[in-house]
Parts: sequence; structure tokens; C-alpha cells
Amino acid sequence: MIYVLVIIAVLIVCRGCIPSLMGGVSKKTAAENLTQYLEKNFKGALEFEELERFFNEGNMNPNMFRAVVYEKARPEILFVSYFDAKKILTEDGDKPTASYRKTIPEQYKDAKTDYTARELIREHFKGRLNKIDFGYFEITAFFDHKAEVDEVKSITDDFEQQLNKYKDSLVVSNTNRLIFDMEEVNGLTLKVDFDSESDKFTGQRFGVWRKSKSYTNIEESLKPEMENYLSSNNFDLQLHGTNAFYLRQTDFAEGVWVNFLEKKGTVPNDKGRWQDPVIAFIFVYYDLNTGTVKKQFVEKRTVFDSYMDELERIGKNLPAEYH
Repeated sequence: MIYVLVIIAVLIVCRGCIPSLMGGVSKKTAAENLTQYLEKNFKGALEFEELERFFNEGNMNPNMFRAVVYEKARPEILFVSYFDAKKILTEDGDKPTASYRKTIPEQYKDAKTDYTARELIREHFKGRLNKIDFGYFEITAFFDHKAEVDEVKSITDDFEQQLNKYKDSLVVSNTNRLIFDMEEVNGLTLKVDFDSESDKFTGQRFGVWRKSKSYTNIEESLKPEMENYLSSNNFDLQLHGTNAFYLRQTDFAEGVWVNFLEKKGTVPNDKGRWQDPVIAFIFVYYDLNTGTVKKQFVEKRTVFDSYMDELERIGKNLPAEYH
């Protein structure tokens, strides 16, 4: 028994050493080599952070690392680079592999082009928006005043035009989601999803941002309402963790909360074959201005698609003003 424990302990200790055992350079050496490369080619203009080994079954290269490279003078100009730490100082060291097609100079050029486009968009909205943050997954715009529906829609139309204008330049920040953070002034954070199937930004769909305080507040307000409705109407059902909130597109004054339902007493199945527990949905029409429930009802689940497909189908079947 003691020998087994010793072997397990050795394996745990050496787990992170596997790349080194396969001939991989150390993280310290990788950092030194990348520092030399950046100094030689960019004369101190670029620095890096978040250096990590990127050895996996896909590349099978124990010398592969990833790092966030950024411009020292303008840290917003940044990109993620994947490089072979053993070859980075050789003549062909920055030659991209099949998986990572661009060299660091090419990525730096893209990042500067992206930054210029972002600054032009910020300048375009100067005086109308307090701040614009460009992220990898979404763009967040901040208001410093209470924005009415018409203003939000007007700025969204303008954003759509700007994003299409600079689409080819936004090679790093090319996202199809816009967030309007109005939590402090409107008590609401909206998201706008553009059609990702198109070659350009189009097809605006407004909603409440799931990661926002306002979404959490709506959920906390409606949970006891739904539980009381299920209990009062003798439904042998309980709330499942999957939900969505569909916003009325015309005025943002009302929404439909849809919560998946499962049989009462259902517990997570951690053993054996997983079985889909969702058998129904509860729909709650909610007035955002007054914080009151207008109506709610339960529908039996008849189509057993993936949860994402179910939510998309439900959204399409809501009244026209929600599309």
C-alpha cells in the first residue's frame, strides 16, 4: 500500500514536469527567450504577461507557449501569441505553424489596426456615450444619463454602421454583441446581439444582459412568484436551473421570463446515464416599469431538442413584438 501511495505522490509532483521530461524548455527559459526576441525585433516597444505553457494533444510540442503581448506605451494594443520557445530566437523562430498562422509582427500590425478603428469609433460617439470598452466577446458602452428607448435604438443603429464601416479593421475586437451598461442610470443593462450568420453586422435583437445585476434582480423577484404559482395550481413541478428573459423590442417595458421545469423532487444525477429532467416550461409576462407579473402559465414540453435549440424555438414562437 505504501508503495502505491509513493507512486501516486510522484506522479502528482511530476505531472507538471511531463513537458520537461519530453525535452521542453522551462517557463523561465521561455520568458527569457521571448524577452530577447521582443527586444531584438521591437526595441523595447512590446512587453508580455500571462506566460503559460501551451502543450496539449493537438500540438504535441512541449516547447509551445502562449503569452499576452502588449505595447508598453499603449497597453490597449495587445494580442495573444503562441510561440515555440525553443525556436523563437532562430532565423525561422517566428514562422507560424499550421495551427497559428500569423507571426508576432503580423499580429502586432493587426492589433494596431484594431486599436485605430476602436479610437475612431470612440471619437464618433464622443459626447453621446460616457465610455466604450472593447472586449474580445462583447463591446460595452456606458451612458452617463437616463437613456430613453429611442436614443438607445438610434445609437444602436449608429453602432451597426460604425462596426460595418470598420469590420475589416476590427480583427481583434470583431464581436457581434453590444452591451449598454445603464445599471446606474436606468437600472437596466441591455445587450444587443447582431446576426452572426451575415457578412456584416445586422439583425439587432435586444435583451437584458444575463451577467448583469438587473438580470439577477428580475430572477430573484420572479422566483417566489413562480414557485407560488406552481404550488397554488398543484403542479408536481419545480424550477430547473435553465432560464431566459425575452425583452419586448418595441419599448423595453415588458419581458417574458421562461424557466425550464422538472418533476418535483428531482436531484442532479451524478451517476450512471444522464437523463434529461426537463418536462415543461413556465412563462411569466413581467412589467419592468412596475415590477409586476401580468400573467403566467405552464406548457408541457413536446419537443426534446438541446436546451439552446429549445430557447431559440421558444423565442421565435413569442408574439411579434418580441422579435
